[in-house]
Amino acid sequence: MKELGRILYLDSGTLTSLLTKPESKGYVSRSRDPGDERMVIVSLAPEGEALKEQAGKVPESVGSCVRLPPEDAMELARILRKMMAGLRRPDQDRGSPMNSSRNSSSASV
Repeated sequence: MKELGRILYLDSGTLTSLLTKPESKGYVSRSRDPGDERMVIVSLAPEGEALKEQAGKVPESVGSCVRLPPEDAMELARILRKMMAGLRRPDQDRGSPMNSSRNSSSASV
C-alpha cells in the first residue's frame, strides 16, 4: 500500500477509501504482511486481472474525447510528467503546505 501511495501521490487514508469499492467487488484484496503487520499488501484478484484488457482501452477512450492534435497531446503528456516529477511525495517534507490538505488554508494555488 505504501508503494501504491507513493506512485499515485496519495496518503494511506485516501487509498483506503479508494480501495473499498474495488475490494467489495472482488477486484483487489488487501492483507497484512506476515513479516510486518504494519504493512498492507494490495493484490489484484482474478476478477481484477480479467479487467486489464478493458482498462488498457481507457487512455485511448479519454484521448478521443479531448480531441487534441497528436503533437499537442504528446506535449501535454510531457508537461504533466514533468509536473508530477516535481511534486513532493507524501513521504517527503511532511511540514510542507503543498503536502497536506490539513494545511491547505495556508497554501496558495
